[in-house]
Amino acid sequence: MASEQRIRDEQQIRSATRRLLVGSLAATAAFGGLAAAATHHTAAARSNTPAVTTTEDDSFDDGGSAAAPQESFAPPVAQSGGS
Repeated sequence: MASEQRIRDEQQIRSATRRLLVGSLAATAAFGGLAAAATHHTAAARSNTPAVTTTEDDSFDDGGSAAAPQESFAPPVAQSGGS
């Protein structure tokens, strides 16, 4: 009698553990998908703006003032070659 109850209890515990594991994995995937979607939408909205501003003047004149670098949300660009 006691062993049958113990077997049923162990089966219920295993079943509950499986359900909790599946639920937590599903919730993790759902939140991950939401985060990816939110990141994609914000990146897509920002991609319409220019990432870097340049000037046509090729001369180097520091003039004693340093311009602050601008933050870019564009993906990195791979460059091949070099010295």
